[in-house]
Amino acid sequence: MEIKASADSKDVTFFDGNTVFRTQVLAPGVIFYAVNGYISYEFTRPAIEIAARELRRAQRLVMFVDGREIAGMNPRYREEWTDWIKANKKSQIRILLLIKSVLMTMASNTVNMAVGLRILEMYSDPLKFELECAKVHPGFVCRRVSNVAW
Repeated sequence: MEIKASADSKDVTFFDGNTVFRTQVLAPGVIFYAVNGYISYEFTRPAIEIAARELRRAQRLVMFVDGREIAGMNPRYREEWTDWIKANKKSQIRILLLIKSVLMTMASNTVNMAVGLRILEMYSDPLKFELECAKVHPGFVCRRVSNVAW
């Protein structure tokens, strides 16, 4: 896997040859994830490590996820995220997810049911997603990632 990171490591992009998985720490405890392609298992550890670090740092975690270009995901990726969220469910965690596929809706509902909390908020309208994210992080703009430019 190839990795590109900003000097301060707040903006990290992972590329496995097909999929671009970008993470941006927007503020302490606020992360933006954008994915273009299929989420393979190898993205799991880096994504969770960034979330865990920010949760420790801010004592709360809000994740904005642009999932419009997700082509699917390895079931173990979803399972490990679910396990991590369950292990941290006493923490203040909120996930705002922009989606366009029924598959992503089903995966998100599975996580909510498994955790026993409604921490995943799903949006299909990019403008509503941006407005809700801007309530947490003023000035937020959702920018898609492309796997073509890699």
